[in-house]
Amino acid sequence: MALFYISIPIISNALVLTILNVVIGPLIYDRGSFSLFKTQILDNPLHNFLVNILPFPVVMVILVAYSMPAFRALRYSGDVEKYEKGLRRMLNAPFIIGLASFIAWLTGTFEVRMIYFLSGIPQSWILIFRVMGIAAVSGIFNFVLNYYLLSLVNRRFFIPSYLGGRNISEVKGAFRLSLRFQLEIFLLAVATGPILILGLSLMNLQSLVPEAERPSYVRVTGLMFGLIAAGVLLSVLLARSLRRPLSRMRNAARTIQQGDFSVRLPVDTTDEIGDLAQSINDMTLGLAEKEKIKDSFGRAVDPRVRDFLLQGSEAMGGSETEATILFSDIRGFTSFSESHTAQEVVEWINTYFERMAECVRAHGGVVNKYVGDAILAIFNAPVPLENHQRAALDCALQMLNELSRLNAELAARGNAPIRIGIGLHTGPVVAGLIGSNDRREYTVIGDTVNTASRIEGLCKKFSVPLLASESIYRATDGYGGLVRLGRAQVKGKAQELVIYGLPRTAAEKA
Repeated sequence: MALFYISIPIISNALVLTILNVVIGPLIYDRGSFSLFKTQILDNPLHNFLVNILPFPVVMVILVAYSMPAFRALRYSGDVEKYEKGLRRMLNAPFIIGLASFIAWLTGTFEVRMIYFLSGIPQSWILIFRVMGIAAVSGIFNFVLNYYLLSLVNRRFFIPSYLGGRNISEVKGAFRLSLRFQLEIFLLAVATGPILILGLSLMNLQSLVPEAERPSYVRVTGLMFGLIAAGVLLSVLLARSLRRPLSRMRNAARTIQQGDFSVRLPVDTTDEIGDLAQSINDMTLGLAEKEKIKDSFGRAVDPRVRDFLLQGSEAMGGSETEATILFSDIRGFTSFSESHTAQEVVEWINTYFERMAECVRAHGGVVNKYVGDAILAIFNAPVPLENHQRAALDCALQMLNELSRLNAELAARGNAPIRIGIGLHTGPVVAGLIGSNDRREYTVIGDTVNTASRIEGLCKKFSVPLLASESIYRATDGYGGLVRLGRAQVKGKAQELVIYGLPRTAAEKA
């Protein structure tokens, strides 16, 4: 890295000096000013040292000192402050080094003028204008070369190595030079440099024309500045024509990032800018459609299950994990359905499901499915949940409290109350994608699920709305007022299960 950062300014300055002295020097230098430069600067050891020798090592020492933190950034990756400083220096180096080269050219020219002044050598404003013009052209070319070459080196080598997948905008203190600025600087160099060179050449050639036929220096200077102004104006217009659509695209990207897919960009050109704008519009349409599908999917399954499936985290067949299963069912739902219209049944059961599902979500559980009038809820899958047994028990108790409030509302409208049974059991389950290749669903299967369903079916026998297995009772240490209600034989079990539930007086209040 150090080799690149040191060699590029050397190569840029050497290239500009070569072009200046070998290619265009004979056109813009007059013999008198060159002879004066030779006798006063080149032949004077002190002046030659100050102008041609001293600035080079001074500038290089300054550039190396500035770039040193960037050279060592990877070494200090464990020290956040030093690492950030190195990244900042690396990202700012193209502009800083380019600016230093530009200032160095102007400073060198100013040194020569000061030496002439202190030596008592008269200098016409035409001569000063010419040499300062040459310095400005050389400085601008140096800035552009250094800036773009160092930016290229950063993009190709250092930014991928140093930043990795990190967002470059997160580096604090890094210059954010707009595309308009970069275009204007580049176009300014392209437009100004040739015009200055032609103008200075024209001034030099005036000495070959009889004095009576020479155009005045004022006219030549005015022509140069007029052409430069025209070049600057065209550069600004071109940069502006590119900046405005790019700014719109940047704002559109930020809007899309915030989740608003309604943004549309005007497609008013037939070039690559227009193609890019149309691509962004097509992308937003696709994203809006995907978001609509995602939202619909989130209504078909719990949003957490949706996000889990969209991440591709679970293979076909799933895996074994421990979970708590809550199974609830409505009592007398068949007779209610027979005595009401289909619309009334749907409205009634949707109201019930919404209240119960909110209780499940509030306690970190996932409503896995609605089976007719029954609810199957899972705790600790697919989202890990600490103390999931107690969370499921709290959820069941809240469901009973919420049901009491719902029944009060139904009674006020003259409707019969809803009676439910809830069964809780915890243990190992197989959780994952179950189904065929063309249709799968995330669910849980296993003895724990079957047992929770069987325990819920015992609510009628024990005349209580909430029953839990012994594994729930032990995991919650009797929390929630559960008491032992007895034993019961369930289908699929060789031994009777010890059943726990609320005391009957408490169950009646619930």
